[in-house]
Amino acid sequence: MKWARAQRLKLGKRLRDIAEPARLDVGNLSKFERGLLRLGNSERERLAAVLGIPVWLLEEEVQPDGNNRQAL
Repeated sequence: MKWARAQRLKLGKRLRDIAEPARLDVGNLSKFERGLLRLGNSERERLAAVLGIPVWLLEEEVQPDGNNRQAL
């Protein structure tokens, strides 16, 4: 799972709740979270700002078990 999705789930937000302030298409955000689409630089910056995480962390993989949960 990518950090972008993990952070969104931690915040308890739906895709639409994140996509609208980041000015992204909900379908593109879903594809990005599944690793099927890469976002441009400005899109990544807007998404990171809405999620409150650094841009470089968006595409990093996080393990769904308890190993990385303290980092979230």
